[in-house]
Amino acid sequence: MAKRTSAETAPPRGGNVPERPSLALTKEQLLKLYYFMRQGRELENRLVRLYRQGKIVGGVYTGIGNEATAVGSVYALDRQQGDIFAPMHRDLGARLAWGQ
Repeated sequence: MAKRTSAETAPPRGGNVPERPSLALTKEQLLKLYYFMRQGRELENRLVRLYRQGKIVGGVYTGIGNEATAVGSVYALDRQQGDIFAPMHRDLGARLAWGQ
């Protein structure tokens, strides 16, 4: 990994930049994120199997391959601050994580 130059790490000109909180996650938080990503993937795989067996009428629209964006986005929300979650049809992992 290349070192960053001072120009890349310096705050932008023209004002003060507020201090950012630490973005590091604990091992427990990372495991929780992984759990919801796997849970969403497995549930969607089961839905696809049921659809192929003709047990689900209509269509099945999966978010396979996008679990990290869905779960990570919801995990960053804060209900105490009034953040809301407006899911789409491919956000099953996010729906599972929101209900934690």
